[in-house]
Amino acid sequence: MTPQLLPPIAETEIRLNAWTGAESPVGNPTLNGPAWGLVQRSGGSSSFLRSTRPADPKNWRDPEVGWGLVLPDNDLLDPKAKAAGEDAPEPLRKLLADRGDAPVLRWRPEFHDDLLRRYYSDGQYADLSVAASARGVARHQIPRYLLIYAEPTVIPWTTQYILNRMAFTGRLTLQGAALERYVEHLISNWAGSAADARKPVVWSVDHGFPDISWLMRGALAEPVWRKMHQDDDLRVGAVRLDAADANGAKLVDALGVTKTGFVITTSHGATPYLSPLTIKDDLGLLVDVGHGLLRAVDLLAAWAPDGAVWYSHACCSAGSDSASRFQDLFAEGDAVGDLLRGVATGAGAMVAPFPMALLSAEKPLGAWVGHVEPTFDWTLRDPSNGQVLTSALVQALYQELYLAAGVPIGYAIRAFYEEAADFMVLWKRAKDSVNAGDSSAIARARYLQLVAMDRQALVILGDPTVSLRPF
Repeated sequence: MTPQLLPPIAETEIRLNAWTGAESPVGNPTLNGPAWGLVQRSGGSSSFLRSTRPADPKNWRDPEVGWGLVLPDNDLLDPKAKAAGEDAPEPLRKLLADRGDAPVLRWRPEFHDDLLRRYYSDGQYADLSVAASARGVARHQIPRYLLIYAEPTVIPWTTQYILNRMAFTGRLTLQGAALERYVEHLISNWAGSAADARKPVVWSVDHGFPDISWLMRGALAEPVWRKMHQDDDLRVGAVRLDAADANGAKLVDALGVTKTGFVITTSHGATPYLSPLTIKDDLGLLVDVGHGLLRAVDLLAAWAPDGAVWYSHACCSAGSDSASRFQDLFAEGDAVGDLLRGVATGAGAMVAPFPMALLSAEKPLGAWVGHVEPTFDWTLRDPSNGQVLTSALVQALYQELYLAAGVPIGYAIRAFYEEAADFMVLWKRAKDSVNAGDSSAIARARYLQLVAMDRQALVILGDPTVSLRPF
């Protein structure tokens, strides 16, 4: 059954796409929910800035669009060295040169994500508003495409959440030979790659209603697959591994045979917070239909990512944070609350190991798109009326990416971040109603803020200019 419109669901139950090794917990947000829903936690309501210039926002090489590198500021360097990115690893300096001596933006913790500092070769600098600065590479501008190079312990995930709404943003944390390989392939645009986006692979686990995997399959994987299968250019090569066929071995085989350039997976993500010795190694690993974990070493033995793009809708598929932004929604002793706090304590702020391995491969992945922390069933469908809320994702994963040659992944998913701002506006209205004495708006405020925060926490690992290939 495809869950397009469903009966309202109980507001005392919420499901998430996490797997502890023994269960996928069901939580009760109503115990702590009223207080949580009325305190802002999602970083403002600035809307995504649409281009008002004739420049094509998909063309990141246009100086009125631009690409730039975001680094932590380094007070040991002089301004000219900072402007040139002299503290960046050599591969990134090579990338800056290849992209026309692209701008380097500096993050400082005291800016609270409102500003980025830009140094210039004449020794001056400017602190630029991330929300309102002109876009491009000229002086006092911020490029529309940004690549953060820093661990989330240095430049936090929250910075990326904010920048996602202001620019097309990705993150890299690779080092050494892995970083060198990735940048070399990025500069050459994966020249000679065999990855073929006309052979997409869609893998969707379904553990049955009411498990969230059933909803992810029906609300996201199914409508994307339907569009692909109706497309004359994709129908012959497209592969779907669905429900009972969604095991790890079959996914490995399918990727190795098709040499696909585009992968979509929906499943639980591993969160073994009760196993402190393994949580960092297993965090976010995809959980198949038999509750087995898909490991990168097995996958890379059969498949070279070679510039492919992978969208993963699974708990912690992109990583985790040092404190869950959702944990105060759940009381101590609640199964979901314990999981959220346990993952934050055990794993901390980190990039998930699975995408790191794919981005580090000899022929590296182009980009990984996934969530930091879990996603919830409430963010896929409105609990008050059962309406499915995945249209922006479906549009991004089919219409936008396949719209034309070379559509950057950062541009393709922009509408999802626009929804974050829209939901924040609605949340503020609901909160105002509560403050005016309407207690019936409490549940709605809680729901709207949860969805806004979920939209923010979808991140790109890799460069945001990566696109599907070949076309």
